[in-house]
Amino acid sequence: MDDDTWRAYLKQAFDVSSSTQLSLDRLRAALAHLERCGFQIASNSAPHEWTWVDTAPADRAPLLRKIIMLMKSTKVTRGKQVAYVEGIARQMSGFNGSGKGAIHKPLSMCGPEQLLDIVKALAIHIKRERDRAAADA
Repeated sequence: MDDDTWRAYLKQAFDVSSSTQLSLDRLRAALAHLERCGFQIASNSAPHEWTWVDTAPADRAPLLRKIIMLMKSTKVTRGKQVAYVEGIARQMSGFNGSGKGAIHKPLSMCGPEQLLDIVKALAIHIKRERDRAAADA
């Protein structure tokens, strides 16, 4: 369901513009409605690779969420996204991370400044990939 359809449903059914404005009971009612319409809840049996972001320090969480959103715009499959981002961080400022700006630690251990550098590098990388794909088409 796209964002506009979801917001239209929230407005029509609950007279709110965002699910953050719903009480827990109303949110459960919305979920029940979606299930009746055929929506299937993904299994929560195995946590996904970004689960740790929910417990990240407040100064890092927004940048980590930005990285997640950037990764959603790529074709990198879930389960490989953190490794992909860490690979880009190692390659920053040189081949195989040999440059001064390269980051040689897990994403979860990066500070805010390093995460900001990763966001910038990832955005540039994604733009280049899109430009290449457009040129090939």
